[in-house]
Amino acid sequence: MFEYKVISSEGVPYSDSSESGSRLELMNALEADGNTVIYVKEKKEFNIGGLTLTAPIKPEDIALFTDQLSTMLNAGVPLLASLEAIYEQTTHTAFKKVIATVIKDVNGGLSLSQALNKHPNFFEPLYTNMIASGEKAGTVDTVLRRLETFIDKDISTKKAVKAALRYPIMVFTAMIIAFSVVVVFVIPQFATLFTQQNVELPVPTRILIGVSSFFSNYWYLVIILAGLVTVAFRQFVKTEKGRLLWDGFKLKSPIFGNLITKSSLARFSHTLQTLSSSGIQIIDALESVANTVGNEALKSDILRAREDVMSGNTIASSLKKSRHFPPLTVRMIDIGEQAGAIDEMLENVAKQYDRDVDYEVKRLSGMIEPIMTVVMGVFVVILALGVFLPMWNMYSAVQ
Repeated sequence: MFEYKVISSEGVPYSDSSESGSRLELMNALEADGNTVIYVKEKKEFNIGGLTLTAPIKPEDIALFTDQLSTMLNAGVPLLASLEAIYEQTTHTAFKKVIATVIKDVNGGLSLSQALNKHPNFFEPLYTNMIASGEKAGTVDTVLRRLETFIDKDISTKKAVKAALRYPIMVFTAMIIAFSVVVVFVIPQFATLFTQQNVELPVPTRILIGVSSFFSNYWYLVIILAGLVTVAFRQFVKTEKGRLLWDGFKLKSPIFGNLITKSSLARFSHTLQTLSSSGIQIIDALESVANTVGNEALKSDILRAREDVMSGNTIASSLKKSRHFPPLTVRMIDIGEQAGAIDEMLENVAKQYDRDVDYEVKRLSGMIEPIMTVVMGVFVVILALGVFLPMWNMYSAVQ
C-alpha cells in the first residue's frame, strides 16, 4: 500500500492511497492518467499505542474471507451486499481497503475475478482463475467452498511441517549457543589452570583449547565468514539453477526429505483436483499447479509434463518421467484417466498424502527426540572429557 499526493490534469492537488506492486509502478500509472506526482511513499497501515505497524496478510484471512463470501452467496445474498457485509466485519486494515476497492470495481461493472485480480499480493492467480471459471459456469459459491477447503488443508499441512521442524531447530540452536558459551568463556579458565599446573593435556582437551583460542582471537573472522557464507548461499538459491538444486536436495534429504516430498505432493494433488473439478482445462491447471507447488524441482517436472500433455500424452505417462513422483501416485492417476474419473482419483491421492504427512510428522517427532538426545550426549561427553581428563591427571599426579 502506498500513499501519494499529485496535481491532477485540471491543476487540483489531492492525496489518496492505493495498492501497487512497486512505487515506480504506481508513479507511472498516476502519470499516465495525466497527474503530476508530488510524492509516493509506502503507507503504514495502522497505529497501536502510537507505534505504526504494518500487518501482513495471512492465509487464514483469505480463508475467512472465502468462507464468509461462500456462505452468503449460497444463502442467496447478492454479491455486492455480501462484500459490503464482509467489509464491515473485517478488522485487518490493509485487507479492508482491498475489499473496499473490490466493491468499487464490482459496482463499476467488473466481475469478481477481475476485481480480485487487481490485488495479486492478496489473491493468487490460482484463486482468481478458479473464480473466473466459476463465473463462467455460474457456480461461484461452489468454487468458493472448494477454495476454502483447499486453503484450510494447505494451512494445516504447512503447520504440520513447521511443527515437525520446530523442535530440532530449537535444540540445534540451543546447542550452538551452549557450545559458544563454553568455548569462549569456560574453556579459557580451565586452560589457564592446566597451564599453571604443567599438566600433559589429552587430545580432547587440546582440541577444545585450540577451538577456544581460535574463537577468542579470531571471532571477527568467524562472524565475517558466517556472514559471507550466508549471503553467498542466499544469492545462490535466488538463481534458477541454485533454487532448483536446493529444492531438489530438500526432497532427497535424509531425515526431512519424505515429509517435504509428501507435503509438496499433497499440495499438488489438492490443487490439481480443485482446479480440474472447477472446470479449468488441464493444460492451464498444470501451469497453475506448477506455480503454486512451492518447490522448483517439482515445478520443473510439472512444466515438462505439461509440455508432454500438450503434445497429446496423458498426465500419468508425462509424470512417469519425473524423478519425484512415486510410481504408485502415477499409477493411480493413470487409472483415474482411463476410467474418466480423474477428479475423484486426485482427491483419493490427496487424502492419501494427507495421511502420509500426518504419519511422517508423528514419525519424525518420535525419531528426532532420541537423535537429539544422542547428539547432546556426545556433545556433553566431549566437553566432559576435555575438562575432566586433565583434572583426573592432576589428581593422579598428586597421589
